[in-house]
Amino acid sequence: MTYLAFARKYRPQLFSDLIGQDPIATTLKNAIRLGRVTHAYLFAGPRGVGKTSAARILSKALNCEKGPTETPCNKCIACQEITQGNSLDVLEIDGASNRGIDQIRELRENVKFHPTRGEFRIYIIDEVHQITHDGFDALLKTLEEPPPHVKFILATTEPHKVPATISSRCQRFDFHRIPSKAIASKLQEIVEEEKIEVQEEALLAIARAAQGSLRDAEVLLDQLSSGPKRRVELEQVLGTLGSVGQGFLFKVAEVIQKKEKLALLQMVGQLVKEGRDLSQFVDELIFHFRNLAVAKLGEEGKSLMDLSEDALQEVYRQAEGFSLEEDLYILNLLAKTHLAMKRSSLPSIPLEMTLVKLAKRDAMVDIETLLERLEALEKSEVSPPLPSLPKIPSSISIEKEWGALVQAVEAKKKLLGIFLKEGKPVSLEEGLLTVAFEAENSFHRETLESNANRNLIEEALSELLHQKIRIAFHALKKEKAASSETPAHDPIVKFSLDAFNGKVIRDE
Repeated sequence: MTYLAFARKYRPQLFSDLIGQDPIATTLKNAIRLGRVTHAYLFAGPRGVGKTSAARILSKALNCEKGPTETPCNKCIACQEITQGNSLDVLEIDGASNRGIDQIRELRENVKFHPTRGEFRIYIIDEVHQITHDGFDALLKTLEEPPPHVKFILATTEPHKVPATISSRCQRFDFHRIPSKAIASKLQEIVEEEKIEVQEEALLAIARAAQGSLRDAEVLLDQLSSGPKRRVELEQVLGTLGSVGQGFLFKVAEVIQKKEKLALLQMVGQLVKEGRDLSQFVDELIFHFRNLAVAKLGEEGKSLMDLSEDALQEVYRQAEGFSLEEDLYILNLLAKTHLAMKRSSLPSIPLEMTLVKLAKRDAMVDIETLLERLEALEKSEVSPPLPSLPKIPSSISIEKEWGALVQAVEAKKKLLGIFLKEGKPVSLEEGLLTVAFEAENSFHRETLESNANRNLIEEALSELLHQKIRIAFHALKKEKAASSETPAHDPIVKFSLDAFNGKVIRDE
């Protein structure tokens, strides 16, 4: 008896059998029920996600003895011939092998013939993007206005290579990668039917390795279960895939969390010794830290991770050892390392450098915490309200009263007072206070010029001087002589250093 591979044996035969493509299945069934099946379709999407299977199911739905019907019987001669691929009314054409103008001209001649058994003559052209430019030109007229008994179903993994003149004449359906859990669920049905013993983690590993392709997952399961014991274990899957496995990833993350540089280098050495693909290891490590970041979302994050229940619990436990900022920092660094490894003849070197850098990372604080700390600092250092001062006439020297004016602003908002102190009062005439700033203090000036800050300053000054005050900021031209002051003498730098207990590392 001829052996039938899993991918063929368990190929979808009804719209309800299509995994992960529910919107497409629903739309096609509605079109059949309402009698609105168009003359041409374009099925686009990655390999192994059900494009050709959907084309066959649609063909059976149209040509079934009970059809057109949403649920072909799969028992009549027309359905059986389409399933077996030998129907004279449903012609499957490989676009890669029949890509020239001569083959397309032959197709144009054949469309005039009526179906022999069913109601329609259906052409399924797989990998249609490989047809030549001249071939597309020859197909165009027939595709636009085929005989009423002809339907076209074009399938492609590269829809961007299909000319707009072709795709615009088709109803397009985009098939998506199938979620790993949905693939694992289908594989579970297969192993139960085939009486194969498989660990849950092994099925998930196969599903993840398939990257959204059910056919690839079925082929891999078929290969792994071909032994005499009819058993598939996780180690066998990992060995075939060259994967390090979930357990090793947990160990690496734990060592990163503990900042043990030597242990990390020893782990890389172990992978090299075992002949593992270091690039694939980094891919898996990126996905692991992605899961740790997702775990920060709470229980809702579980639906976004393709892991067993035991692995999920371990992810949530390990996630507590990393802040979200650390997760994002590590993910960013690993992504850059992955690119560097591709360009390096010694990929272990950039990987080792990155792991050492991760082990030497400093504690990280999120920006919201820093802002809260700054706000608390401002509140703790706000000067007490100033006593009511007598009116200061405009004629008096503004330089003498500058300190009192700055103090009034500080009473409203500490940081604005610090910035304003760097300015030089020029004049106070007819209620307009002009303040000049050196070129190197442009940041201070630009900050004070914002509407909200300007309004606050004018309010403080108006209260102090007992008259309506407007303020204008002026930029002085930068002097050519270089300043001998260090960055720490800059007020904003000094304020930032004090606020965050920082230090100047380098002056550029």
